[in-house]
Amino acid sequence: MNDVYTYPDYTERDPSFPDAVAAEKQRVLGRLATGSVSHMELLCIPSDNTPLQPREVIETAIVQLEQAGQIEKDHETEATSHQNLIVSYKLTS
Repeated sequence: MNDVYTYPDYTERDPSFPDAVAAEKQRVLGRLATGSVSHMELLCIPSDNTPLQPREVIETAIVQLEQAGQIEKDHETEATSHQNLIVSYKLTS
């Protein structure tokens, strides 16, 4: 059993998935270098207009970075307009 998180069966459908996740990890780390960033902001088109990866790639990169101890949840805020939590991440100190 592989203990590194990936979306189930995604690698079988897209062989470039591991490379895309590796590149996305670098993008996430770069965005967090300036401070706390919300989960939703990480899923949006970055300010440098680089192409946005599929959500599965971004989510996998975030989870793998969190598992590796490189990033951590900064805070969670309950959204008033819907029943979701807004999670922000930061680089681990």
